[in-house]
Amino acid sequence: FANEMEILDEIDYEKDINKCLPYYLQLLAFKTNDEDVFRQLLDSGRIENHMAIVLSKAYKYFDELMKKNEPHVLKLIAKEGIPKYLDELCYFYDFQVREAVARNGIKKYLDILVNDKNEFVRTAVAKTGIKKYLDILIKDESYSVKEGIASTGQDEYLDILLNEKSSLLNEEKA
Repeated sequence: FANEMEILDEIDYEKDINKCLPYYLQLLAFKTNDEDVFRQLLDSGRIENHMAIVLSKAYKYFDELMKKNEPHVLKLIAKEGIPKYLDELCYFYDFQVREAVARNGIKKYLDILVNDKNEFVRTAVAKTGIKKYLDILIKDESYSVKEGIASTGQDEYLDILLNEKSSLLNEEKA
């Protein structure tokens, strides 16, 4: 991997790569701070160009990207864990964006998302392993949430889940 990175560093992207390639600007996003490159990426209607901006960690363009309301891009912004954006994204309509917010494990947002209508968001909250939220989610009916709780490996909650399963098996036998 280190050799590959050295090779990437040796490439003069502006000189050595065909400027007509559709991903030329995306490559430049990782190698330059050129305002013109980022402006072209932003002004394009292509989601993959907007994603390249986020992945290159060009934070100064995030405000503009937030306004575009593109779920795939917003999910990447949420993964960055910047509270300024999470304040808005924890209420976003797309559950995958809210799930990405939950994965940051920031209590301010987990307090909101622990009661989310989507089970995958609640599962992400459970996987943080924070007792406060596990105490709430242990009563959740969703198998996905129960798997999230089990994945934390915490004995207290594993015992509850095992007892719950035993009770269900006994009810089925009766």
